[in-house]
Amino acid sequence: MGKKTGVVDLVAEVTPVAASDGCAAAWQEKVGAFATAVGKPLEAVNEALAAVCGAPSEAALAVLADEESSPLADLKEALAELKIPSGVLRQSVTLLRGPKTAPVGATVFQGYGALPVMPNEASFIESLKVGGVLRPGQTDVIAACRSGLAEKVEYYSLPKKILTGIFDYTKSRKQLLDRRYWDLKKQLAKNYYADILEALGLPGEAVNPKSKQEFLNKVNAKMWQALYDFNCLVAEWNDRFLASGNNNMAFLSAFVAVQAGGSVPASMQIPDTTYLREAVDAFIETVNEIFSPDGLPIARALAVDAGRINELINDESIYTALGKSDREAMLQGLGATTVTSDYLTMEKSLPHFALSVMCFKDVPIGTELGYLSALYQLGGSIPWHKLIPEVNTPQAIGRGDGINQRRLVR
Repeated sequence: MGKKTGVVDLVAEVTPVAASDGCAAAWQEKVGAFATAVGKPLEAVNEALAAVCGAPSEAALAVLADEESSPLADLKEALAELKIPSGVLRQSVTLLRGPKTAPVGATVFQGYGALPVMPNEASFIESLKVGGVLRPGQTDVIAACRSGLAEKVEYYSLPKKILTGIFDYTKSRKQLLDRRYWDLKKQLAKNYYADILEALGLPGEAVNPKSKQEFLNKVNAKMWQALYDFNCLVAEWNDRFLASGNNNMAFLSAFVAVQAGGSVPASMQIPDTTYLREAVDAFIETVNEIFSPDGLPIARALAVDAGRINELINDESIYTALGKSDREAMLQGLGATTVTSDYLTMEKSLPHFALSVMCFKDVPIGTELGYLSALYQLGGSIPWHKLIPEVNTPQAIGRGDGINQRRLVR
């Protein structure tokens, strides 16, 4: 097996679809996930999309990734016969797109908009059900980040605490447990990821409590450090950018110029990004270590578990059954003090940061400024010291309490 390079190593390998193995993997990662999200057979979607991008190929993927080459209006027309609800199509089309990058010769400053678009909750859950996967893809790394973070705040213990809390509250009022308690107990015992294991062609015993805990331990031991290391490199790159004669006023001027249709001044020096591109390979190696040997189905199962818990703790009938008025009061009563606003923020920002690291090598050389500026801001919003205790984060300054950290902790 050759040396792993770039994001391609993170794309799922699947059964060929009239193309090379590498292309088939990428096609399944994007178009396969899209077909699942809109609830249509992949073959039917391939046939419809041929009118826009041709047969499955690397060139076809490039067309679909480019919003100018395949605008939404053209996609809607091509897919019309499949009768996909317009809202579902609009919500799912991001699965076909690639990272937003600037055209050659110009740099676009778009804040987080310069980074890859994160899938919404419905699309993410559906993408977990795509089968034929042999190695971790973008969906799986997002799932690993979300599940590892959930473990960090003891999220997976909440269902048992809720059941115990309802039992104790009912007992304290000298009442009988109603049907809701027993339905909830039955619901929590149900295996909601059976269809994911079936799609992967794996038996039910592929995921068990012991394997889940072992995977979560690896995520918490390696994933956060790898992401933090990359964040430090981006921060160092930003320092070099400013040290080369650029300053915040020049940066702002370039932003205004580009937004007005101009280009970045020739005098603005952009530091080399070769070492950052090489660091993506190191991150990919870490991801492969985390997922070896059986992490793929486990990450997906844990992501489904976390999704079910999200639904549970936002169910108002649960608050009532526990004698609480709202979610915050319920969590406080259950002793779940670690599920704070920071967790809710990191649940989005941390997977987004990981996805953006994975996709960085897709950004054309010479157009990285907007992407890295957005990545610097995103990394600065993450409180890394809550993931890695050894990081001595100072008081929050400006945009985020992790933004000035440079020290790589080992």
